[in-house]
Amino acid sequence: MKIIGISGSLREGSYNTALLKAVKSTLPNNVQFEINSIDKIPMYNEDLDAEEKPEEVVLLIEIATIVINDDIIKPSMGFGMHPHKNMEIISIPLKGSLKHKDSMGNQYVIHAGEVQVMSAGTGVSHSEYNNSTHDDVNLLQIWVIPKSLGIRPRYGQRKINKDHRRNIFKPIVAPLGTEGVVNINQDAYFSIADIDAGTTIEYEKTNKQNGVYFFLIKGSLNIGKLLLFKRDGMGITNEDNIKIISQEKSKLLCIEIPMA
Repeated sequence: MKIIGISGSLREGSYNTALLKAVKSTLPNNVQFEINSIDKIPMYNEDLDAEEKPEEVVLLIEIATIVINDDIIKPSMGFGMHPHKNMEIISIPLKGSLKHKDSMGNQYVIHAGEVQVMSAGTGVSHSEYNNSTHDDVNLLQIWVIPKSLGIRPRYGQRKINKDHRRNIFKPIVAPLGTEGVVNINQDAYFSIADIDAGTTIEYEKTNKQNGVYFFLIKGSLNIGKLLLFKRDGMGITNEDNIKIISQEKSKLLCIEIPMA
């Protein structure tokens, strides 16, 4: 038997790499174990009969590992055309606007107050450039490992209504088929809240088996006994209803993702 350990990030010293190496160390000598990146996993058609699929390959995948990039892009600068495969890519501009172009034929400008999603699936190339010649762009770009591999690439973009997120979590990203939000190929839920100073709100998990990661975009607040400041983050796995107390006017992003 051959097992392929898959991770979205294989940077030496990273948690993912260390975890896969630990898995390898527990296997019997007669089991081959290969560590590979998400972009290089073998693709098989789900419609194939069981006997037609290679029996020696088993995929070991960390279902919803996430990466959060907090990027500042200078005027007229950006990321040239580059490829992705089997990754859910969520972009949330916090300031300015971003010019998007991809191999699916999409050409859009995404502004602060909107959210963009690309399901890379079987493969897509895209570029993202600051749409301004004089102002910086600040954006969050978040990568989530997909639920299903080798799907047809897709693109989504939607405005976030400010009036519906004051002192309450406003859903902005949810699984395929969910209405009123942009969809991703994973059982993950993104929400955002603008919280007034001295206000208490609560986040209730959609799925009790999920974990929750909070990223404080601005302000300061308490989550449980911990005090968070601008750009702090924390993860919670053992609570279903999470109380948040804002110390000043704050903006909080919540990412709820499967743990296994």
